[in-house]
Amino acid sequence: MPNNPHAGGDAFDAAMAADLDAFDAELIAREGPDALTSDRALRLSEFRKMQAIEREVAAHQADHDFDRVGYVLAAFRKQRDWSHWQFAAWLGLSVFHVKRLSQETRPTGDPEEVRLILALLARRYRADAERLREAFGIGDP
Repeated sequence: MPNNPHAGGDAFDAAMAADLDAFDAELIAREGPDALTSDRALRLSEFRKMQAIEREVAAHQADHDFDRVGYVLAAFRKQRDWSHWQFAAWLGLSVFHVKRLSQETRPTGDPEEVRLILALLARRYRADAERLREAFGIGDP
């Protein structure tokens, strides 16, 4: 390995350099020529930031969209003068999961139908079902 810049004076360094070269070659074959560049890492970081911003915007819009669960939850939370964290803890969820729940379509129909849909939503997000029904009973205009 005379042309290998990783190769050192002893056999261990040479073997390690060969392994690194093999791993790098595998990575490049699997993910493309920019797999080892910081440019790729920067693009991935920017993509993740944009995803987080898009999720935040969607959650904010759900709080103001009459047809979303978030509209009712936001009304209830504001009536109690709770922060997002306090409300999430009361429901037994993380703030992230409350934001996801908020984007669901608001259940409509007869009270029994709404109760059933709320139970399904509580199960899906692992929220406290009684408290979710309470939020809808008080926060639903």
